Amino acid sequence: MVSINGKIPGDTIVVPLGAEVEMNFMNRLGTRSLSVHVHGLDKMGLWYTDGVAFVQQCPICPNSEFVNAGIAAVLLVWLEGHFLTIVAADGVDIKPIQVDALVIFPGERYDILVKGLTTPTQKNYRFIFETLERFDYAFQPVDNKSVGLANLQYEDPTLPDTDIGNILLTITY
Repeated sequence: MVSINGKIPGDTIVVPLGAEVEMNFMNRLGTRSLSVHVHGLDKMGLWYTDGVAFVQQCPICPNSEFVNAGIAAVLLVWLEGHFLTIVAADGVDIKPIQVDALVIFPGERYDILVKGLTTPTQKNYRFIFETLERFDYAFQPVDNKSVGLANLQYEDPTLPDTDIGNILLTITY
C-alpha cells in the first residue's frame, strides 16, 4: 500500500482558486514505479503529466522524483438543450437536483444523469466544458477560455443531421 507523507489517505490539500500549485513526488517504493493523478487542477495543455502510467504519462521510476504543477481552475459544464440531474456530490447521494448547467470547483466531484429528449429537434447536441478563468504559462490571466466539447447524437434517421463540428460556438454571459 502506498502512502502520502506517511498517511493513508493523505492529507487534503486546500488551494485558493487561481493559485499556482507545485507538487513534488518522491518514489521510495524500491523497485516499483507509480503514477499520480490530481483532481481540480488546470494542466494548461500538459494532460500528459497527469494520468495512467504508460498510457498518459511515463511512470515515476523507483528512487526518483517528479514535479507536477497546475492552476486551481473552475469548470462550467452543460449540455445544449438538456437538463442535468445531480444525484451525488463528492461520493455522497443527494436529493436529485435538476440544473441547466453545473459549476465545478477544484476537488469537487458530481454524479449527473441526463434524460434524453422525447422529441429532439436535431440529431446532434453538444456537451460543453469550459474553464471560467484561464491562465498562461507565466500564471497570468488571459481572455480566451479553455473549452472542451463532446457530442450527444440521437439515432432517429429523420432528424436533421446538423454538422455541429462546423458550428462556431459563441458563449455569452
